[in-house]
Amino acid sequence: MSSSDLGLIPTSELAAELTRRFSAAAESDVARVASDDVGTVVAHAIRLLAERAQQGLPPCTFSGNNTLSATDAVIACTALLESVELAVFELAAWQAVSNIGSSRLARPLPITEPGQ
Repeated sequence: MSSSDLGLIPTSELAAELTRRFSAAAESDVARVASDDVGTVVAHAIRLLAERAQQGLPPCTFSGNNTLSATDAVIACTALLESVELAVFELAAWQAVSNIGSSRLARPLPITEPGQ
């Protein structure tokens, strides 16, 4: 069922509008954008991404006008982890036991014989 079937703004139009507004905000004074507003949008985007990942759908892509630098990704991930009071170690522990949210399959540990 598409968003237009639900009487909602099509997601492509919504994404274009958010892109336009956030680009304008980033080019002006980002301190004027309310922290709660950013948090609301980011929280909903993350919930959508998490749901897609749990359903095994491909991860989002960052290409064309939507490129995301590694630096921006790391800074955002750090801020996100801190906002929910998680350490990188805890993320690593989660990734070690789960493949949810990863496009890579969980890798089994190699079995070694005693004395090797």
